[in-house]
Amino acid sequence: MKSTVPLSLRPAPDWPMPDPSEASSDFAPRAGRGISPATRQRLEAVHTRAKACLERGDHDYAHDLLTQCIAEDPGSLIYAQTFRANITKKYAGSTKKSSRFSALMGGSSGKAAVAKAAGKGAWTEAFTAGCQALKKNPVDLPVLRELARGCGELGHVETQLFYLRWALDLDLHDDETNRLAGAALAGTRQFDQAIACWQRVLKQKPEDEEARRAISRLSVEQTLHEGGYNHEMLKGEGAAPDLPAVRVSDLAAKDRQPADAAADPDKASPAAVPQSKEELLELVEEEPDNIVAAFDLAQILHVAGESRQALSVLRRAAKHSPDAEAPEHSRLEDLQLRVAREQTKQAQEAAKAKRTPELIKAARQVVAESNLAELEVYSARAKRNPANTRAQYELGLRLKRSGDHREAIKAFQAARGDARRDADVQLQLGECFQFIEQFKLAASSYEAAVKASRPDQQHASEETHKLALYRAGVLALGLGDLDRAENRLTELAGLDFGYRDVGDRLDKITELRKNA
Repeated sequence: MKSTVPLSLRPAPDWPMPDPSEASSDFAPRAGRGISPATRQRLEAVHTRAKACLERGDHDYAHDLLTQCIAEDPGSLIYAQTFRANITKKYAGSTKKSSRFSALMGGSSGKAAVAKAAGKGAWTEAFTAGCQALKKNPVDLPVLRELARGCGELGHVETQLFYLRWALDLDLHDDETNRLAGAALAGTRQFDQAIACWQRVLKQKPEDEEARRAISRLSVEQTLHEGGYNHEMLKGEGAAPDLPAVRVSDLAAKDRQPADAAADPDKASPAAVPQSKEELLELVEEEPDNIVAAFDLAQILHVAGESRQALSVLRRAAKHSPDAEAPEHSRLEDLQLRVAREQTKQAQEAAKAKRTPELIKAARQVVAESNLAELEVYSARAKRNPANTRAQYELGLRLKRSGDHREAIKAFQAARGDARRDADVQLQLGECFQFIEQFKLAASSYEAAVKASRPDQQHASEETHKLALYRAGVLALGLGDLDRAENRLTELAGLDFGYRDVGDRLDKITELRKNA
């Protein structure tokens, strides 16, 4: 039966799925985006004061000011660089081999506090804890790694690499740091540096299978990237093989053998590790729970432009993973999210460039597939750790985008309690309630979002505040509550009169009052 809900109360045209030709903000990491011009201006002023303190030697106060900048904008490379410069200048003349630093290297780490906050999605708290820990111990490698992990999870690649390079400057041969840096550098296609990281791991642990696989895989990816291989040819179409006849991985493995390995076969590697696309396809087919092989295969497919097949491999491997708590499983999920986001971005950019019906249709299909892949990851993470408010929030976004508003409401309600995201959660709840025609609950959620996003709140967001005012006013107008509608829309007009159709809405209210 056709809905009798008034047009003004129906969901806006951008529900439940955005125009694929436009960049979708929901696919972007939450932290680092949505910083209002006022907040940006305030942080720049704090940063300027911090630099002045640094120059006059007031390093402790500069550290505190820079902590505020990094906690609120962890993606700013400039803030991170100034932060390190302040620490370096404070300890000028000292080295990690000096007695002052030697004592610190053996001291306790502040990693636990950072990891705990990050696990709850409390990113401001996590980065604040990390900066405070570095004030006590400027060579705390575990903290630097946690800061890098946080930046990586939020999509801040530049600052992720900055913290990892900082950690490597302190200890070039640290095993865990090199593994993290190798993976991060590979994601940005800095193959030489990534391979160097894994070679340092292999030098300390010659039998490390993960390092051997990574070096071989990266050598193949580097050849594909630098050689300009045609992706269609690499898919097996025509007479061209999927990979060069002589595999770079074979050459890399040969180069890593001891000088006398050829003369003495017993000193060579005991077993060959499958590295080509064909070998890995066969291996994952035979061993569906081999998530290391699935990870390697997905990387090759993604680099070769076969992102949809890569996602299929990753999703299948995640379902067969023997241990969802294992680090390998987490890396598998992270890659699944990255591939999904990148293929969505590419499809949307293509549709936006030409805007043909075919490209828009294809982009919609890619958006739907990517959303499903992300939904599976966040659903699994929320199930493993129901108290993780960030996982619950991200799950809610994917459920909402897929049109499952009732389940999205449950996820958003489970995401409440994180002050940084409170306004966004309430706004999303309001939109979901409005979609299922629970208008009183929607109005209540919008009002909560308005309150939580006001400028006097710690985690205020100007854009969220304006959207909350708009949603509250439009819903009130549709329900016939002219006083509330006028109140909210007038407040919005005072902030930004050009916001959407707020002026027309206010004119409509005036007209309704005249005709009453």
